[in-house]
Amino acid sequence: MTVTKLGRSVLLLALLLLCGCRRGPAPVVVKVVMLPHGKAFHFVNQRVPEFLKDNPHVSWLQPIQVEEIYPSADQFVQFVTANPNMDIIVCDSPEQLDALRFMQRVPPEVMNACTDAGNCPAFIARSVQEDRIKTVKRVFYAVTGSHNR
Repeated sequence: MTVTKLGRSVLLLALLLLCGCRRGPAPVVVKVVMLPHGKAFHFVNQRVPEFLKDNPHVSWLQPIQVEEIYPSADQFVQFVTANPNMDIIVCDSPEQLDALRFMQRVPPEVMNACTDAGNCPAFIARSVQEDRIKTVKRVFYAVTGSHNR
């Protein structure tokens, strides 16, 4: 009887160790590009941690991560154009938006990331693949403060 209990304990311990070594799927990383200390920075910089505090997931095992990228102000349009793998672009002016219209999804969906404090157009890049669009939209609505969608 003692051998059976010991055998069960060893088997249970082995199963627990093997289950603990298994890694889940890689997180879905959503890249948000904006100007450091630009008009939208203050708003977005508060909304991202608020969104992430609930530990959002695409599925039970696949978490969502937000990577904020800050190019220099004088190179913003060039940076976004040269890096097509950005998911969400937050502009500091309508002029920046106009310069990047070719990168918007069709039909375009533009939101103001500054709410009533200014005009900071944000959009989802056309390079976002269809299998990621639902996740990117979740982050987009959180980043722009459009939680009602």
